[in-house]
Amino acid sequence: ANPRRAPALSLGRPSLISISSVFQTVTYSAKKYSLVPEKKNWTEAQEYCRQHYTNLSIICTEEDWKAIQSSLGNFSGDVWIGLHRSGPTEKWKWSDGEDFMFFNWENSFGLNTVGYDCVLSISSHWQPGNCAALNQYMCQRGKD
Repeated sequence: ANPRRAPALSLGRPSLISISSVFQTVTYSAKKYSLVPEKKNWTEAQEYCRQHYTNLSIICTEEDWKAIQSSLGNFSGDVWIGLHRSGPTEKWKWSDGEDFMFFNWENSFGLNTVGYDCVLSISSHWQPGNCAALNQYMCQRGKD
């Protein structure tokens, strides 16, 4: 069954589209993601994504997270996502500068030691990692 693409609605957050009926509510992400199977540190991954896609993946909702998981398919390794902070006392922000509202932390709610300021998706949860570590990464594509 091919889902039909609904027209984009301009209700605050244009990346989300909701369709409601008496029987069901379907919400899905209009964002598209691509796994890049080469290893880079977080900064290099962000630069690559900005050059060849739109940005490192920005995950604002559960639907965005499901779209990422769908894009990963059977891949179960660690991947950079676009969440980072400037230092251990700073707020976490997405690579586009937006504050994050959707959480998917493993255990300690994103509080970690100095030097763990970039976020990895590790088998269905997020975990702070060392920004200099080399990992594959998930880019966000522009809207199709």
